[in-house]
Amino acid sequence: MNYSVDFSYYHKISTDDSMSNSKHLFMKNLENVKKMMLQCVVINWDGTLVSSSHMIHEAYLRTMRALQLQKKWSFEDTLRQSGRPPVEIFSDPSIWGKKQIGAIAKEFFYKRLEDIRKENPELLQLKKGAIELIDWFAQHPSHPRIVICGNKTQAILEKEVKTFKLDKVHSVVGSSFDSVANKPHREMFSRAVAGLNIKDRKEEVIHIGDNPLVDPPFAGIYGASSILIAEIRAADAASIPELLEKLNS
Repeated sequence: MNYSVDFSYYHKISTDDSMSNSKHLFMKNLENVKKMMLQCVVINWDGTLVSSSHMIHEAYLRTMRALQLQKKWSFEDTLRQSGRPPVEIFSDPSIWGKKQIGAIAKEFFYKRLEDIRKENPELLQLKKGAIELIDWFAQHPSHPRIVICGNKTQAILEKEVKTFKLDKVHSVVGSSFDSVANKPHREMFSRAVAGLNIKDRKEEVIHIGDNPLVDPPFAGIYGASSILIAEIRAADAASIPELLEKLNS
């Protein structure tokens, strides 16, 4: 069985004309962030601020056992699904064939994820520099709203954020859909900036994420600027400590 992801959905978004509405901030020109009149900073949760891959992987394994899905599923398989909501993964015919298990598997998945969060909270860890990154934007001259977003349910995402007592975070935007219309869907950005008088999206809104296939298109759909976080330094991405070093230079 081939577990590789069909990213055609994300590729369609990333090559869409909406990307022309976005401005990706490469590592070499991050000094401009200090000058931006920011009203809102939207930061992805899983993979960007926290490392939750092991928790998510365990939730997948428990879901498969509960539904008696006899599939070999490695940690690498879980990593390959990064950025896709569970209902989409469990509805993917390239993985499961014609079985219609998306909706029921989603319910099992989130229940098991909640159980794991209670039983093994150590599986969810803030990444090095995460608090400092939030503090940096909280101290930005424009005093922007700081929003954390993700494809987990609203309830689970709120609980996880509260676990770390991130008092500089203004709000949390989780999934409100049962389909692929999660991140990078425009509605999530609309919820993040609700009530703000945004006139220039590129200059007033930034999204920070870790998935090059999902996060820049997510910003592009709304027209915001984007910054990529990555464990391996590149021209267009860096780790959080490297990003902070660049922002402070």
